[in-house]
Amino acid sequence: MNDSEQVALFVLLKAFDRLGPWLEGQGIALPQQAHRFIDLAWGCLAAGAATLNTQALDAAIDAAVVDEQGAGTAEILKNLYLYALADFAMFFSEATPASLSAAESAIVDAYDYGAGQQYVLERKQGKAVVLSVEDEQAIAGMPLYRDAVASLHADRTFAQGLGDWARVLEYR
Repeated sequence: MNDSEQVALFVLLKAFDRLGPWLEGQGIALPQQAHRFIDLAWGCLAAGAATLNTQALDAAIDAAVVDEQGAGTAEILKNLYLYALADFAMFFSEATPASLSAAESAIVDAYDYGAGQQYVLERKQGKAVVLSVEDEQAIAGMPLYRDAVASLHADRTFAQGLGDWARVLEYR
């Protein structure tokens, strides 16, 4: 595993460690296999290994993803998390580094969706709206989204200065 992959893995693992508990705090149940996979991926990062069996995770994701037609906010947020996790898992199953940037984008999308739903409830009284440029800017400035993006940047900066990857679990 090269340095840029290690940095990307660190950023993503920290992001999953924040997003999962936030979703669960919203009453959204995530598959146990998702938690196990994140734990195993932390171990891979510490060991410098880039291979991990994803079959159990893939099966859990397939079983947990719901049809978004008629789905509520919680179900869509869960799907977004699972899509990000599936992209992340591709790095381990198919050795595709591009899947790491796809996973990060999917995590940002989850926070964007969550902040957007919060914005619509708080500022538009939950009514269906077409978001204007000003609305999109307001969503980007909401603490949920803004703090998530800031954390990604801070984690990347921290990881770029990390010299001893074997000790990475100390920073979990």
